[in-house]
Amino acid sequence: MNGRARMATQVAHELFIGDIPKGTENIRHTCDNPGCVNPEHLIAGTVKENAADREGRDRGNHPSKLTDHDVLWIRWFHANGKASYREIGRAFRIRWDHVRDVVKRKAWKHLK
Repeated sequence: MNGRARMATQVAHELFIGDIPKGTENIRHTCDNPGCVNPEHLIAGTVKENAADREGRDRGNHPSKLTDHDVLWIRWFHANGKASYREIGRAFRIRWDHVRDVVKRKAWKHLK
């Protein structure tokens, strides 16, 4: 839009509702559907308000159920070729991409 890449929700808000008020960095969805651009479902808000919406709908990132000991085992299993990310994830009841992040030290960085 006007030579700039823009989020579809921002464009929909500006076209159908009006300018996004200063101090509001996010366009929130009252329908809880991040892909929605229906102007009736969009409201401007702050990052903090958006986070509160997300948590209120139980869609936030919740603390890991893993312990330090679990993380060390996950890394050992992977390093020794004992199991895939998916197999490890099933064993520890976490998503495979969380296993990947643990193995690649994107998560639990503090453990050596």
